[in-house]
Amino acid sequence: MAKVFVFGGRNISLFNELVEFSNIIPPKILIIPHSQINVKDGEKKIYETTKGDFHNTKVFVQYRGKNFNKWFKILKVSDLNDNQKVSDYISWADIYYVPPGDTLKMLDLWNKTGFSEILKEASSDNKIFAGYSAGANCWFSSFTTQTSEGLEVGQGLNIVNAHMTSHGDDSTIRDFHQSLINEKNVLGFCMVKDTALAVDGDNYKIIVPRRRGRFNEEINFPFITQY
Repeated sequence: MAKVFVFGGRNISLFNELVEFSNIIPPKILIIPHSQINVKDGEKKIYETTKGDFHNTKVFVQYRGKNFNKWFKILKVSDLNDNQKVSDYISWADIYYVPPGDTLKMLDLWNKTGFSEILKEASSDNKIFAGYSAGANCWFSSFTTQTSEGLEVGQGLNIVNAHMTSHGDDSTIRDFHQSLINEKNVLGFCMVKDTALAVDGDNYKIIVPRRRGRFNEEINFPFITQY
């Protein structure tokens, strides 16, 4: 069954929640930074930043030092030409983590290289699909994205059959999301800062902050899709 964990922004406490959601101590994490495709040295920089975020979680803090890097791999855009490496890395990882960036160009790359189908096939292997912003959008059947022309709707991988809107703290984005959901009559999630959504098969939890940086799983509902 597919498992997805996405959050509304960079927050170390939510990285803790993601690691705990995996139920693996420690999980093996494959960072897929293809959303940084147009940023100079973007893949390397976001890889190091993301490792640092995980490094500060309760589980990984004990692995500071030479053993820490063994739990992480990076799959670069250039690696998509190496079928064996892609297969090995996809099999190895417990969590696929996509950082923020350009959702549309990343998905265009995945569709052209066939990587989209590889990820879809992995959704039946009890892997966790994770990230925020572009790393949240891509796992859903559709998503809201900002382009030079304004807000648009894109098509994701449909790991989760629902609509995803990131950056819902912006009232314009939030209003666009609500209008879309009302018009299409679909299940949708609008992520705001310091919240997370955990999907496990046909059930989801919305994780919201409470005092002193702790988090509370406030809602636990079965999916009722309306497509």
